[in-house]
Amino acid sequence: MEPGIAVPEGVGPHEGRECAMMLAGAKPLAMFCEVASHADYFPEHEFAPHVVAGRLFRREELYFNPESSITFLCVFFALPGHQWRMEAAHMIKKAILTGERRRTDADDVQLGRLLGYAEGEIAIFLDHARRCRHFLMQSAQMVGENTPPCFAPQTTHV
Repeated sequence: MEPGIAVPEGVGPHEGRECAMMLAGAKPLAMFCEVASHADYFPEHEFAPHVVAGRLFRREELYFNPESSITFLCVFFALPGHQWRMEAAHMIKKAILTGERRRTDADDVQLGRLLGYAEGEIAIFLDHARRCRHFLMQSAQMVGENTPPCFAPQTTHV
């Protein structure tokens, strides 16, 4: 990976620990999004017994983007009393992944808060995202591409 887009400490600290953090009450919402045909890595086995027992709630949504003809799958898990977070995250992801509008920093801030990240962690992520977009724009210009892949829908597991 290029040094200009290396992920800094503080970005994605919940990855791989979502279920444990939720059960400890430290994370109110977990979200996994991927192109539907490639969504076989979601850690459903970790969450399933807790959903069955009522300790967690699960929501699954498919979003079709007519411009790219790609269908995205998002799975949300929430603590009891925090199901509203699934709805709020769903509305943001739906608007972005269906192509209704582009992703914004405000979306990232809101999603970060919904997912239980601290304000400092969100600020680190936003800074990283801006540097990454800048790096991708420069890279695309160097190879003569007109439309860089800046923050195209990608695997999200937070």
